[in-house]
Amino acid sequence: MTLATPPPSLVVRIEQAEETHVVRQVEAVQTLYPSCDVLIQHQSVAGGVAIRTVPRFEGKLSRIVGLGLQGSFTSQDLCNLESTYAAIGLYPEIHLCEYADPSAGQILTRARYFSKGRLSVYCRDLENSDEPVVARKGHPKRKNITVREVASDVDREHFVAVSIAGFADGGRSEELLGALARIAALRADTRLYIATTDAGEVVGTAALAVLGTHTAGESIGHLYLDSTVPLSRGMGAHVALIQARLRAARGMGLKLVTLSTREGSGSARNAEKTGFRVAYRKDVYVKG
Repeated sequence: MTLATPPPSLVVRIEQAEETHVVRQVEAVQTLYPSCDVLIQHQSVAGGVAIRTVPRFEGKLSRIVGLGLQGSFTSQDLCNLESTYAAIGLYPEIHLCEYADPSAGQILTRARYFSKGRLSVYCRDLENSDEPVVARKGHPKRKNITVREVASDVDREHFVAVSIAGFADGGRSEELLGALARIAALRADTRLYIATTDAGEVVGTAALAVLGTHTAGESIGHLYLDSTVPLSRGMGAHVALIQARLRAARGMGLKLVTLSTREGSGSARNAEKTGFRVAYRKDVYVKG
């Protein structure tokens, strides 16, 4: 029997930070929906963490990350996970890292799970890199964009409203989009940012979380919830939001910053413009 190759240290550290991220999402959901039977389940053998929240928030707030990075995954493990999600009428959605033990993908395929898409996980080393790359000028829609950190209740309301508006054309419910924005606003580990034009119009929002890993003393910055109002896309708001958070992360002494986005998306292109590189990819497995 050939032993699986251990995943690179960088991948393990980023996936551990992602586990911290989803756990804190669940903790905030419990505050927003106190009657919800939330669940955080750590996988002791194969590794990873399963979260389960409001049934109608399937996928985004009910998923499994980090699976198979500590060891092999079995059919019984999958049965146990399916039972956990069956309690709220769902099958698990599993974000499987390409460095996971091969047994995980094999078991999922045999059980008729399939990948509905791929995520690119990006990272940027702030310790051994220059200042954030400046976006190219000259786009016909590009405007002067100012980014500021949310510091007032008025800004927080703008953050929630614009976050919802920016994601509204993606097919998710307004309730879920509002919950995701309010979760970010509740989290003590997260800073919120809004992008405005010279006229004071709020055109984009984004968040920066500081996430711990199992590695003692290490914290990783994570960029998430990036949203730009559809009619304002192409102005440079998203790149400006990325650059502002990179500067903030550097000022906080963070050495590594990550983000995750759909493979080949506009967000992925903007990440690459600002100096991020792909660390690895993840398949999003769902039951067929």
